[in-house]
Amino acid sequence: MSVAFELNEGKVVIDVNYLLDAMSDQAKLDLVERLAVEDVVIKHVVDQIVDGLTENCYGGSRLCGSSVEPSLPLDIAHRRIAEASGEIANAEIASLKRELASTAERLRSAYDELDRLHHPHRGA
Repeated sequence: MSVAFELNEGKVVIDVNYLLDAMSDQAKLDLVERLAVEDVVIKHVVDQIVDGLTENCYGGSRLCGSSVEPSLPLDIAHRRIAEASGEIANAEIASLKRELASTAERLRSAYDELDRLHHPHRGA
């Protein structure tokens, strides 16, 4: 694959559009798989799903209105999240409860240890 690039102030600048046009579908998929786990990309995708646009007002295609079976990727993601929201919320709440219980137990244990250190003759 050949790539159009130029040097600009000592830096290599690659024309991303040319690069994407020159890439095979597999190479594009490999790139997407890599980008899909980047926090900044995840944030922008979530912004589009929840708010309709990224923080810089970019957005993918969405159907105006509703459809029984959404066909555009953002609409499909929005529907999937809506359908799974109860399960996601329940799992998140359960996780938070476990963490809170664990924190409370560690705090209780720390207070017990502090009490034992301050009052070594108690309970002996």
